[in-house]
Amino acid sequence: MWIFNNALSCILLSASVNVWCNTPLAEVQPFVFGAGDEINEDFVPLAGVSEAIGETSIPMIRMGGIANEYYDWEGNNYNGTFYLDFADTLIIAGNCQTSLDDFLGICEENGIEPVLSVNFQINDSEKASRLVEYCNGHQNTPMGQIRAQRGHPAPYNVIYWQIGNEPDISGLLLEIEEYDLTLYRHFGIPFDQWHHSDSVFATADQYAQLADSYADAMRNASPVPLAIATISLSDDLEWMQETLEVCQGNTDWVDIHYYPAGTWENTPPDTTDYIDWLASADSGPKAFDSWYQEMTDLVTLFNGGVPLPVCIMEYNILVSYSDLTWWNYIDGLFIADCACHLAENGTPMGGVYSVFEGSSTDPGTSFGMIRGDTLSVRATGNVMQLLNQQMYGTMVFSESDASGGGYGLDVHSALRPDGKLAVLLVNKHLTESFETEIYLHSYCSSGYAQVWSIENDAPMEAPHNGTTGVQFKGNLWGASDSFTITVPAASVTCLVIHPEGSGIEPEQYGFKMIASPVPAFGPIQVQLNLEKAGTVSMNLLDISGRVVLSLSEIHFPQGESSINLDSEGIPEGI
Repeated sequence: MWIFNNALSCILLSASVNVWCNTPLAEVQPFVFGAGDEINEDFVPLAGVSEAIGETSIPMIRMGGIANEYYDWEGNNYNGTFYLDFADTLIIAGNCQTSLDDFLGICEENGIEPVLSVNFQINDSEKASRLVEYCNGHQNTPMGQIRAQRGHPAPYNVIYWQIGNEPDISGLLLEIEEYDLTLYRHFGIPFDQWHHSDSVFATADQYAQLADSYADAMRNASPVPLAIATISLSDDLEWMQETLEVCQGNTDWVDIHYYPAGTWENTPPDTTDYIDWLASADSGPKAFDSWYQEMTDLVTLFNGGVPLPVCIMEYNILVSYSDLTWWNYIDGLFIADCACHLAENGTPMGGVYSVFEGSSTDPGTSFGMIRGDTLSVRATGNVMQLLNQQMYGTMVFSESDASGGGYGLDVHSALRPDGKLAVLLVNKHLTESFETEIYLHSYCSSGYAQVWSIENDAPMEAPHNGTTGVQFKGNLWGASDSFTITVPAASVTCLVIHPEGSGIEPEQYGFKMIASPVPAFGPIQVQLNLEKAGTVSMNLLDISGRVVLSLSEIHFPQGESSINLDSEGIPEGI
């Protein structure tokens, strides 16, 4: 099924979008459109997961999550052990399917930058330093030898690290159906000594001292410089203040998590919930732009007036119920808008939560942009692919008169190094399409744009998950300062607008001919390299392959030659 009956989705309204290319906001950072997951996630042995991750084009994966504090990377002969703290009454240890080497191998295969977290709950800085040495040490070091014996002699050279995951939620009681789970209740206790009656929690000042000593030990274990986040925060600012004040000079960056809305209720959400969640990053009580500015100001204050990079290594809507309409498709609309807010604020790194979730025995998946029960990509994965492939360069100010307070048509724009302008239209309204006029300021286009979109054009069930994915919709013709396009309900549309004088980029052919299709400005040069002298006839074809103009036959000598054509006499669409 689709989100709504198509008969309800045919409302067409008007919208006006303005893009101000002379108002830069921030450079798009290389790792801002990244993702994250639980450190014990089972990426293997399911075949095809690495390829599916690669298709999303994400440049960075952060491994951490609550599971980080229950994960022993050295357990099970370095394949990893996970401790399930079941209902505060039973400790169950299980072997992980995906080892640290498996994860880092996926990163190497896909050119992804890994970000690793170390366990803080057991308060063991030596164990953390061994993990760093395992990843980065020469193969003649004790941990490097083990890594080499396991099949990877060369160091992984992991640069980005975090200490712990959300230590400020220590003692938080989670009610999961009929069970209770008290988080991080084994502070300072080794894994093999955990007991169901443990009730020891870190305090903010204890954690700050721990983080400082961890950072020292980790740096000493690595021959390459590390970038360490001494705090990975949920929302208790006291913990961040205490940590930054104690760790001044030892903190390279800060991680703060962003969940602006959601519910722990184990009941199906309704349309009202969808609307509230979709609007939350724009107009909710935790709207991103103002919230992020407040966080960066506080980090500078707590760090003695010295700014630090503030990264958002987890963000999404916090919905515990496995609502497939939300997770398969609608969440992608929220992520498209929220990720661009990160980019517009210059956020150094961002991690959508999460990469992968589910298995063949667990169809009730939530969060993951890739489903493990069917190995299929959801709309969020398609969004990350589109953002990473098209939205780079400098984010510039753009606005829509139909944003609807976050439940409507939002717009984000990037002026790219190649001179092209990428305009991302995120229609978060589930039943209204918009006939949209786009006005360009301080930018002169060639009147030509290419269009990609992600639409709710497939059944909601797997493997479709509500969409056929990123689709190239063809070429769009407009004016030097404006374009008109219809943006469907519940969709993400990206226009890549070409600048004046560019036409379409020339195609390179194997026999050394360069051809520039219309639109082009000025002369078009066709170059040939003939093995022997001869007569060449040239035809101009439209996009469907039909001949629309034949040029007279021309005799060329052996070797390289060229001919100049006047583009003004050539029909459009060649």
